[in-house]
Amino acid sequence: MRIVERDGRKARFTAHGIRLLEEAQQIVGTHDAALRRLMGEGTADAVGCDPALITATIEAVRALLGFRDMAPRAV
Repeated sequence: MRIVERDGRKARFTAHGIRLLEEAQQIVGTHDAALRRLMGEGTADAVGCDPALITATIEAVRALLGFRDMAPRAV
């Protein structure tokens, strides 16, 4: 499944890529909202997941969201 394709000298997202970006945006939004709720309640440690793993995952998703700016010619 391709997420980007060439469009002349540029690259553009395929339908799968657009769907993936929409899902990634929802994941980041849900994560950020959950952190705001948990930090406000003082129960962030109740999530039960290594914070480093959460951070790495979210950073990977954010990198995907910034793909167009970071590598506009990638395919």
